[in-house]
Amino acid sequence: MSTHTPGPWKRRKKWKSDNKALEIYHPDRSIESPFVPNAIAIVEDWQDEESLANARLIAAAPELLEALEAVISVADRDTLIFRKAHEAIAKAKGEA
Repeated sequence: MSTHTPGPWKRRKKWKSDNKALEIYHPDRSIESPFVPNAIAIVEDWQDEESLANARLIAAAPELLEALEAVISVADRDTLIFRKAHEAIAKAKGEA
């Protein structure tokens, strides 16, 4: 199984043809070129509030996963909330 691009991820406004989009990217792996795709994700219509919120959540994903794994490593319990945490980690890693 492959792993995700490590964080931190950033977001920036991009123009795609005639529409506006937010590009989620890794700053150390980004190449500014219209011919080299380097985006982790594209969120269309960055002027829409929901799209902006989605872009922020996607960009924060690596740090959220890392933080959740850290919490589990020091405070794992057999409760519903910790089972949900384990399920979320498995889903993020493609194990669910």
